[in-house]
Parts: sequence; structure tokens; C-alpha cells
Amino acid sequence: MLAHLLLAYPDGRLRRRAERRTVVALYAVVLVTQGLRTLTEDPLQPQMAGDPDAEYSVWAPVGSVLAIVLAAVVVVLVIQRWRCEPPPARRERGLFWAAVAFIGAVFAAGSLAAVARAPAAFHSAMLLAYTCSLLVLGGAVLLGSLRVQIAHRSVSRMLTQLSSDRERPLRDVLAEALEDPTLTLHYRRENSDEYVNESGFSSPPPLWAEGRARTPVGPPGKPLAYLVHDAFLVEWPRRRELLNAVVAAAMLHLDNARLQADNRAKIRGITQAEAATRSTISRALHDGSQHRLSALQHLVGRALRHHDHAKVVQELHTIQQSLRMAVNDLREVTQGIYPSALDRGLRDALDHLIQQSPIPLTLEVAPTRWPAEVELTAYFIISEAVGNAQKHAAASQIIVVITEVEGRLALEVRDDGRGGACDRPGGRGLRGMRERATVHGGTFTIDSPPQGGTTLKVVLPCA
Repeated sequence: MLAHLLLAYPDGRLRRRAERRTVVALYAVVLVTQGLRTLTEDPLQPQMAGDPDAEYSVWAPVGSVLAIVLAAVVVVLVIQRWRCEPPPARRERGLFWAAVAFIGAVFAAGSLAAVARAPAAFHSAMLLAYTCSLLVLGGAVLLGSLRVQIAHRSVSRMLTQLSSDRERPLRDVLAEALEDPTLTLHYRRENSDEYVNESGFSSPPPLWAEGRARTPVGPPGKPLAYLVHDAFLVEWPRRRELLNAVVAAAMLHLDNARLQADNRAKIRGITQAEAATRSTISRALHDGSQHRLSALQHLVGRALRHHDHAKVVQELHTIQQSLRMAVNDLREVTQGIYPSALDRGLRDALDHLIQQSPIPLTLEVAPTRWPAEVELTAYFIISEAVGNAQKHAAASQIIVVITEVEGRLALEVRDDGRGGACDRPGGRGLRGMRERATVHGGTFTIDSPPQGGTTLKVVLPCA
């Protein structure tokens, strides 16, 4: 009965076929061997902690041997159960399973002592060990309850964090409150069945995944969001209560975060459409007007070689200069709309900064390709930051570093100029860069102490 109770912990269900067969075998062994021993022994002797010199029936050692085997099987099942559990469950029930394995080992040792007719002092030691193992089991259960109570207090701590630290992602706060670092949040877009993450990227919740569970947030049928988390949080009733409490407490914040994610997704769609439009205009200008003006420039240049009249030569020379300027203007416009070099990568698109920079400029770009809208955003932020440094910083060197950190594009632009950069009334430089980063769910920080140079850091999610 004790083995049945412990293997069915915490919800009263035996999860695996091996556990059910082992429990049935334990009941059968006890009923059969002890029943037959009762009928055949006269007088009836205590089997495990009795008199080593007393006469036992044949069923006494048979029962002890079977008890040893089944106790060993229970210990193996407990070890397998512990190894298969996710990390949160191991932390929650590790001491409990250790106590159960200890009980099985003590019981097997006591049965072995009965078969070997060990001295009574050894049986007394086994009884003491068995009592201690039960005390450890009780302590493990109490500790588990205490951990759950402490976890429930994390709900109030979570609400405090949500109110005081609005910059911290809601997913991180919920993951900490539920002690599940693998938790993910999937927000349903308004008037749509599409799901996105906090950055506005498409992120449908998985229909099924081994060891994972989905918890809807909001009205049934059309939830506001899904929490995808470790299945342990719904398999144990106390943890399920904690999950429900966390979701209920964070409902308002979840709704606000969903609206923000939906807005980011809308802005991302607008940005993608804008980038497509820029690219179309760029190709149209490049393939149309720019080619025609270049051809006209070539014709005028050829005409200059065949006319000797001074006035005509002067006029044609003026036309040639004007056309050259027009071609340069068109080239700058096409670069500003959508740099065609981005098709070959961010490094190629930024090469012209090195060529045009009056200040030594160093580029350190990881050999990686990122989504087109991420590269376009990074390109405009870097161009603006480098332009600001060239105009206002009085720097002698500018360094641009682009790396990939945990699936995100991380860029850094630093100079050794006068520093003191900050948002000014009417200024659009820093504010524009910050808005570009925020729209894409990224972060924007700037460190610019007086006379200490300026370091600008931006991290853009790529999924």
C-alpha cells in the first residue's frame, strides 16, 4: 500500500504500465505468501524482525525474496521517474523521490536480513533506518508544500515587478514567477487568428510538443494569448493553481502586451510594404531615368568632340556638367530609398560609408545574413549614427561593430569625439534611430559622457 501511494504521487494516478504491474504484483505477493504463511505456520512468527532461531514455514523466505525483487523494481522505477521529469519537477520533488528510493532500499535490506537469519540487533537497526526514512519522506512532502506556498507569494512579487519595471519583457516576468525559463508567449492579433510574439514576428503556438502544454488566456474559443510551458505546471494540482493565479494576476498586463505586439506586427507590415515600395522605386529609377540620363551624357560628350564653335562648346559643356549632377542626385536618391547593395549583404551596403567618410571609419561585420527588414533598419540607424558623428562629434575615428547575439542582430557605433550627445528639442537624429529600433521590438541605448566619446548600442530581434 505504501508503494502504491508513493508511486501514484502527486495526483493519485499510476502513469506507466510498469508501475501498475509492479503495484499489482506487490498486492498479490503480500496476499498469497502471507496468507499461506498464516495457514501453515504454527505458531505464527514475526517474519522480518522476529526471532532468528524460530521455525519459519517455506512461505516466509519466499515472501522475503519476492519482496527484495519487487523493492528493487520500485527503486528502479523511482529513478526512471526522476530522470524523466523536467528540471522544475526535479527541483520540486527531488527530495521526495530520494526518500522513496531510501525506503525501498531499507525494505529490501530488511527482507534480505530475514532470509539470511541476521541477528536481532541488525533487524533493530533496519527498523530504525525505516523509521528515519519515513521521517525524511514526511519532511519532503512538507518541503514541497512550503515551496508551493513560497511560489504563490511570487504572484505579488510579479505584480510589483510589472508595475515598477515596465521595460522588462512580460515573458521574462512570467517565466520567473512560474520557475519555467522555457515559457513562451504567443499573442493573437486583433480580428485575426494569426499569433505573434512580443516583437511582432509571426509565432503560432505549437499544437502539440512532448513535455509541453498550452494554457489559453482569455475567453474560450478566441483567447487573447497562449502560454506554452512545461507540462509539469498542469500535471500537479498545486502547480496548476499557481499557474492559474499567475495568469489571472497578469491578465491586464497580458492584454496590454498583446495590443503592443499587434501594433508592432502592423508597423512591421507597413515597414515591409515601405521597403518593397522603396525597392520598386529604386529599380525603376535605376533602370529608367538614370540609364537615359547616362546615355544622354554620353551623347553630349561625343558632340563636344565634333563641334569647334566656342559658344556651342561652352553650352554643351554646361549641359554635360548639369547632367552629371543630375545623375549623381538620382544615384543618391536611389541609395536613400533602398540601397541596392543590401541585396548582397549589410557589409556591402555599408562600404560606401567608408569611401565617403572624411573621418577614418572601421567596419567589423559578422559574415551573417539577417532578415531583409532587420538589415534595412540596421543600415539606416548606422548611416544616421555615422553621419551624426561626422557632423557633430569632432572625432578622429569611428568604429562600427555588427554581431549576432542569441539570434539577434547587435550593432554598436562608437567614436572618440566630444560626447555629450542627447535628444534636443526639435532634433530628429537620436529620436529617429530610437523609434526605428523600437518599432522592430529592439532596444536602443546611448552612452555619451562629455569629452568621453559616444557609444550607441542597438539590438534588433530577428524572429
